[in-house]
Order: sequence, then structure tokens, then C-alpha cells
Amino acid sequence: MTIRELMLIVLSVAVAIAGLRSGGILASLVIGVSAITTVCIAIVAFVGHRRARVSSIGFLIPVLAYAMVVNVAGDSEIQLSKGVLPTTQLLWPAYKAIVRVNYSDQFTGQFLPDDDIRIVQRNSQTIGGMGGVMVHEMPVRESFASLAHLLFAMLFGYVGSKFALWVNRSNTYKADEQSVAR
Repeated sequence: MTIRELMLIVLSVAVAIAGLRSGGILASLVIGVSAITTVCIAIVAFVGHRRARVSSIGFLIPVLAYAMVVNVAGDSEIQLSKGVLPTTQLLWPAYKAIVRVNYSDQFTGQFLPDDDIRIVQRNSQTIGGMGGVMVHEMPVRESFASLAHLLFAMLFGYVGSKFALWVNRSNTYKADEQSVAR
């Protein structure tokens, strides 16, 4: 691992955490950059030279495999609280730790202070759009989950890329030893 690679990883993690915490446009930007990066890596997998091709294929296989698993698992992985994948079960406590919940009056749209929420809850015994109160989560749960699963896919891709290079290096070394022995 080079210093440049380490700096790029630190920068990527910092931007990803900021996207997870804030959601919105920053999360969309991180998703867009990740998608463009993945497409570029796919192009290299087809037209790159040996080492770049090995690394790109090693990246793409885990990314695509994880994306398929999350897609097959369904909406429960995006809702987080009912997810069955280990990665989703890791995300739920993280989301609960950073989420900011605000409440608004369903009819006026005005945000309510905490004291008003307790009065409404006591009177109606319901929440979440019932009893005149709407719940607003920030960051939005679906946005957080989509970005977090994408980041897991990118992490798995990075590890897959390193593994592919390691396998290729050991196979190349063995092939060189066999050709010298002949």
C-alpha cells in the first residue's frame, strides 16, 4: 500500500462518513462518484493490461455479488430495522446513534418542540402521522441504508482487488519458478 493509496482511502472514508451523517445532496454525490468509479473500473476490466485487469475483476466480482445479495434480500435491507444480512444488522445501531428525529404538526407543517410532542403523545397514544404528528428522520433512513450498502460493496471490492492481485502474484511467481527449473 502506498502513501497515495492510504491518503485516498482516508479522504474517501471521511467523505463517506459525512454523506452518511448528513444525507441529502452529499449522500447523492458520494453515490454518484462511487457509480462512476465502478463504471471506470469495469472499463479497465475489459481493456486494461494484465495487472490492472486482474485488480479490476477482483474489485467487480465482490461488488456485483454484494449488490445482488442486497437486491435479493429486498426492502428489509433498506429499512434497516428488519434486515437479515450481517451488514444491515451492523448498520441499524449506527443509524440509531446518528439519526435526528423531529416532529411536525400534520396539518400546519410546523415543527414541534419536545414538550409539545410529549403532550400530543399522551393525548393520542400514537405517533408517526397519527394523532396529528408526523415524524421526520435526518438523515433519511433509506438514503443512509443505500449509501451504507454501497460503501460496504466498495469495501468488499477493495479487499477483492487486493486478494486478486495477491493470487495473481503468487501464480506468476510459481510460473516463473517452473520455467527456471526447466
